[in-house]
Amino acid sequence: MRLSNGKTDVVVLDDLQLVRVNISGEMVAADLEGCYSARSTPDVRSYNSLYDFRNCIFHTSIFDLYNFPRTSPQMQAGGCKTVKVALLTNRDENYEKLKFYETTSNNVGFNSKVFTCEQKAIIWLTNHNFSQSETDFDSFQKNNVTC
Repeated sequence: MRLSNGKTDVVVLDDLQLVRVNISGEMVAADLEGCYSARSTPDVRSYNSLYDFRNCIFHTSIFDLYNFPRTSPQMQAGGCKTVKVALLTNRDENYEKLKFYETTSNNVGFNSKVFTCEQKAIIWLTNHNFSQSETDFDSFQKNNVTC
């Protein structure tokens, strides 16, 4: 899948039951649907996803990020409410946008969480004992992972 002004690379990690989507370049609102279609093939639909936005610049509005989980046919039909989605970014302008997206997508039933540490994101995605809302996960990651 190509973005309007960038690219995505998809890596399937069967041993972790994880789909990793590396996104680089610039992303506009029209690209949002394409990013989610990368993980929707039947053989990986049940896998959790890690979207790496560390090399990406968002040219999307808050309105686009608010509406996407509510209006995306891909997300509504793709079984996305049964998997975890980690959004990996730097502490930059994308961080605040993705935190807003995390809140709005969780409000409509999706299980997403923003991370700035790849190790913590993978632990959250692969540890099925912790749900996104459990505070035990936060104390676990503080004590066991250094980023």
